[in-house]
Amino acid sequence: MVYSKKPGVYFTESVGRVNAQQDDIPLFIVQTSTALTIDGEYTLFDSITSFQTLVDGKGLTYTADTIEQALKEIGNTTTKFYVYSIKTDTSAAFTQVVTDSDNIPEISEIYYIEEAKSASGNAILSKCNALQLGCTNSYAKGINKIAYVVPYGTISDTYSNAESDAVGAVVTALRGLGEAVAGNRLALINPDNYAGAVIGKVYKTPYNEDVGYDNINTGIGELTYQYTDSQELTLMNSGVLLITSELRQGIKINRILLGVSTAFSTTAADGQLTVRRTADAVLNDVKDACDPFVKARTNEQNITFLQTDIDTIIEAAVERGDIQEEGSELTVSQGADDYTFNVVGTLKPARAVIAIEVNTTIN
Repeated sequence: MVYSKKPGVYFTESVGRVNAQQDDIPLFIVQTSTALTIDGEYTLFDSITSFQTLVDGKGLTYTADTIEQALKEIGNTTTKFYVYSIKTDTSAAFTQVVTDSDNIPEISEIYYIEEAKSASGNAILSKCNALQLGCTNSYAKGINKIAYVVPYGTISDTYSNAESDAVGAVVTALRGLGEAVAGNRLALINPDNYAGAVIGKVYKTPYNEDVGYDNINTGIGELTYQYTDSQELTLMNSGVLLITSELRQGIKINRILLGVSTAFSTTAADGQLTVRRTADAVLNDVKDACDPFVKARTNEQNITFLQTDIDTIIEAAVERGDIQEEGSELTVSQGADDYTFNVVGTLKPARAVIAIEVNTTIN
């Protein structure tokens, strides 16, 4: 007998993060033509100072400043973070960084900050698609990740070269990028001088709360791009996270407009980040319940045990208000042989319009 898969729990979806807890550590992908001592490996930093010292003079000023701002928004400049440096600019390299990080379970958030304009041989769209693919591959193995891209160099180049209506050119470029990727595990971050504040807010926001719910803590001065209401709506619908200002009781507050992935323009199922992250949190619990049965022979007793565990998970998620009772059900059944379980059904997060179809195989 030849097995086609290693023993494990595997997820697939027809459409389809985890709460930022102490053991969740963000991964920043950096790219530079100047070799770093961290090229080709995941390096854990315990402060922004050590990272800034390493990259000083190596063309990563915007990246370092953005990470520093993100840590300040989180409220702790000594927050640990991973960095992986890519020197060989290929789409395969970006995909591989994500899939290799599966061996570091505390990584669930991945951020790529584009320093300079991407080379035509591997444009920013190719990198976005590679990151989305990497996250999709990880999900198929039961590991949930979301990637966020700050297309700084590409958009800065568009801005500086625009002959008229520079901001309009930026909107067009971001919309084109978001709609071309259209992935439920990738979001774009508006590449202005407060992109780091957006990253920090995304990272620290609980999975079942929209990242635009709480105010930005970072003092917001003049934004790089002043968008109209119509332009902000266009960007939101294209999967772009951006800061918007409003007056509340005479006080100016700054928030992320809405937490969206680039799938927001194509489906209401999980285009909103809070929906995707809530579903991931429930699926993580389901995976934990399934893991003990990976090497168990399927029989009526084991099927009953697993079904009871999963029913408890669904009930708890409903009681928390994370998912809707109607439209959320996962059923355990025996697979094609004695060593395969299937867990299939739907999850309908609280703010979802369409249920996410889940098909989990335990081999």
